[in-house]
Amino acid sequence: MKTKPSLIHPLLTILIATLISWSFAPQSARAHGSEEAMKAFMEPYGKIQVALANDDLPAAQKAAKALPLDKDAQVIAASKNLDDARTAFKHISKKAIRMAADDEGYYVFKCPMVDDGYWIQTSTKCANPYMGKSMPGCGKMFTKEDAMKLFGSSPSSSMPGM
Repeated sequence: MKTKPSLIHPLLTILIATLISWSFAPQSARAHGSEEAMKAFMEPYGKIQVALANDDLPAAQKAAKALPLDKDAQVIAASKNLDDARTAFKHISKKAIRMAADDEGYYVFKCPMVDDGYWIQTSTKCANPYMGKSMPGCGKMFTKEDAMKLFGSSPSSSMPGM
């Protein structure tokens, strides 16, 4: 008995390949004009940032699970404590900054108390994910121009202290 060829297998292959490419190089997806890819990464990233700023490990873990193919997000999802989650957040922040630093509505910050303590957020009011509730306003916001000079938005750009 012959069965009709299924479209599910090729479609799943395309979907998986797309998700993997987003995970390994979110900035390249952004560079190619994929606003959907940027939103798919930045939305959970923003939730992680807010959760860490509020010392809310369970919320950070939940948000990180929305990025199942990103190894740094999975470290956050599996973190046993806020310190481990915040260390992994440094790495995921590199990707987010490269992806969105030049977009309107995103602001790059640096915590002077933490080595490599950079992050990006959607508010101009500092919400420090590294110091949490103990020092929520500890951070310097970069101008868009300075952020682009320091970080650029391409995968090959170097980030100071990272």
